[in-house]
Amino acid sequence: MRESDYRVYGVQYERHGITYSALANMETILSAGTIGTPKILLLSGIGPRKYLQEVGIPCKKDISVGQNLQDHVATMLGL
Repeated sequence: MRESDYRVYGVQYERHGITYSALANMETILSAGTIGTPKILLLSGIGPRKYLQEVGIPCKKDISVGQNLQDHVATMLGL
């Protein structure tokens, strides 16, 4: 499979035991939070090839994922 064949057309999800499909007209944005987004990408085969091979996931795209994760213990809002 070529890299250009990796396209997202929407998402499929389950809620209350029912599976739904939501198709995208233009683009699909992956947003699952600070921890969830890198996890989904890695489980999908998108991430550092060496790490993916170590855990037995076929690498589809060898890129840095979650390498600059920083936790912000406190934020100052409304000052």
